[in-house]
Amino acid sequence: MPILKRIFFACMVANAGLLAAPHAVNAKTIYFDFSNVTQGSGTPFSETVDGLTAKITGSGDPGGVQLGSSFFNTIPGNIIFSPGLSGQENQVITVSFSSAVTDFSAPFATIGIGQLTLTAYSGSSVVGSISVAGTLGLDSAPVGTIQFGGLTFDSVVLSDSQDPDFAIGGISVASPVPEPETYSTCLIGIGLMACVLRRRTSV
Repeated sequence: MPILKRIFFACMVANAGLLAAPHAVNAKTIYFDFSNVTQGSGTPFSETVDGLTAKITGSGDPGGVQLGSSFFNTIPGNIIFSPGLSGQENQVITVSFSSAVTDFSAPFATIGIGQLTLTAYSGSSVVGSISVAGTLGLDSAPVGTIQFGGLTFDSVVLSDSQDPDFAIGGISVASPVPEPETYSTCLIGIGLMACVLRRRTSV
């Protein structure tokens, strides 16, 4: 019986170590352009790509921010901007993901000084934050790209305390993907545990 216990414990430790190892996970890039959302729609709205859902909400919902096709010609493609249908300025935009991601990137434009802040969360815990100042673009709107990565998080909050309005473009994220060896290791571990349990019941 002590031998079986040791085998069981060793299997559990081996599986935990492999699951936690950095080499056991790849990442795929997923791009949200919100092409399935009707132009002019106000938040909340969402889009699902490759099994990952991104939900956009605004602090002034319903309709705190909205989807449009342009923002003073500074960002191509679909953009998410304030003020939305509610007409409220100084909005805070939250992007929530259905599962954890490791990187976030989006172009942005602001009206005014041009500093955008991103705060990343895992559940209700702050993972980290970054502030990026835009550079003057077309129509005197500061533009830039805000990026955050290297950590695991499931939502980001975008805010601009200095300017009344801002916009973000298409959102790119990196979604962790377990490698096949991770799945096979899990299956082996489960099989060994099943053998141990069977031996215990037969003893």
